[in-house]
Amino acid sequence: MGKLKGLKISDKVFGRKVGASTLPEVLIAMIIIMSVFTIAITIYSRITVSGVSVTNTQVQGIMTQMIFTAVETNNWKEENVTLDSIYYQKTLSPYKDFKDLFIFQVTAKQEQKIIGSMRQILKRESVE
Repeated sequence: MGKLKGLKISDKVFGRKVGASTLPEVLIAMIIIMSVFTIAITIYSRITVSGVSVTNTQVQGIMTQMIFTAVETNNWKEENVTLDSIYYQKTLSPYKDFKDLFIFQVTAKQEQKIIGSMRQILKRESVE
């Protein structure tokens, strides 16, 4: 143990002393690291903002289901439905000059902002 008294652990392990970095080298390294993190955060924020939100996906699914249910049950009533603070409006309008075709549209609004809309051209079945 008496032999190790004057030596540092790093001297013993590596067999030589490691030179220290100068202040400009440290500053340049910090600038490079900060630049990389800034670019990464910018890319991450753009991806999260431009991505498809869960709400929009759910709204599209609900509107698809509303149209499918209306087709299956021949229920063409214009009505307004509120689900999870989202206001759905079903509308029915004639399609151009065709008497047996019409447009069934479902529009979703949240806080007076349209967040989704879906239309389908349908043929009215004649009941005899």
